[in-house]
Amino acid sequence: MSEHAHANPPAPSPELFAPIQRDPAEAERMVRPSLTAWQDIRHRLTSNRLAMTGFWLMIALMLLAIFVPIFSPFDHYTNDLQNVNKPPDGTHWFGTDDLGRDLFVRTWKGAQASLFVGVAAALIDLVIGIVYGGIMGYYGGKVDEIMNRFAEILYAIPYLLIVILLLVVMEPSLGTIIVAMCMTGWINMAWIVRGQIM
Repeated sequence: MSEHAHANPPAPSPELFAPIQRDPAEAERMVRPSLTAWQDIRHRLTSNRLAMTGFWLMIALMLLAIFVPIFSPFDHYTNDLQNVNKPPDGTHWFGTDDLGRDLFVRTWKGAQASLFVGVAAALIDLVIGIVYGGIMGYYGGKVDEIMNRFAEILYAIPYLLIVILLLVVMEPSLGTIIVAMCMTGWINMAWIVRGQIM
């Protein structure tokens, strides 16, 4: 073995173990500004490029769905048999159908109906879910057990079966579609609210 292997390493300098001098006021100073819950949500949303792209795209689609049918010189239901099955051009941007109706306006009218159904069903699901889940979580015990079993039974029924049964009982309309979407859509929200309250 060499002579250097048996040599002791140099002792560490005492300055390395001296406590750091800190100003107590500086140690308690907040580095990040304090934010409310809504400010934090807004900051997270605006810093996410993908989320902001989707947000502005949704706003654009909603505005087009609302205003294109209002300001277009064509409507979505009037037949124009002199302009049947026209290809897209400067007048009819998406062309016309076999009854001469403008397809561009009809597309945005369809988007209007889809947005209405989606927003209405989501709001109804939210209200029913919060109320039902709130009652389950607040009272607990037998009330919670009975209401939870009812929700589980509804949740087990296939969605398509509910839609078919409703279309047999009710006439086909936007209202029927909204009712069909709300029949079981509130259950997940109710369970979330119940868990939060408990």
